[in-house]
Amino acid sequence: MSLAEDVAAALPVFRAQAESLMTDFCRVGTDLESATELDPATGQYVRVFVNVVYEGPCRFKSGNTAPGEVTAVGQFLVEQDAIVKFPVGDNPAIVSGRSADVEQNMVVLLTGSATDPDLVGLRARVKRKATAAGATSRRVPVEITS
Repeated sequence: MSLAEDVAAALPVFRAQAESLMTDFCRVGTDLESATELDPATGQYVRVFVNVVYEGPCRFKSGNTAPGEVTAVGQFLVEQDAIVKFPVGDNPAIVSGRSADVEQNMVVLLTGSATDPDLVGLRARVKRKATAAGATSRRVPVEITS
């Protein structure tokens, strides 16, 4: 057997292990910042979230320990990067869509977390599509927006 064959044979096990760490839950789609609707559970107006391409397990991980500072047209802005990991292929916990359909500029909305309830409601914009052969998860770089 070759190393490539060994890795290919073990990849499903490695992916299952990576997915077992995905204790967050998210939805990915388009965030309409100019439109709001009333959330009956909270009584608050929230931004409308449409064109969902993925809903299911994920793993949110902050990238930078210190946010970057950006100056734009006299404004001082803070930029913080992170990574969101998604399952590769079929996973019974996926409610809808495929992680392969997550594209640049889409919005990731965290809707649940088993380990940090304060993550719920966090929004992040996808910086680029995940691409990697033989990956145990899809690692999507994002910029936290709220």
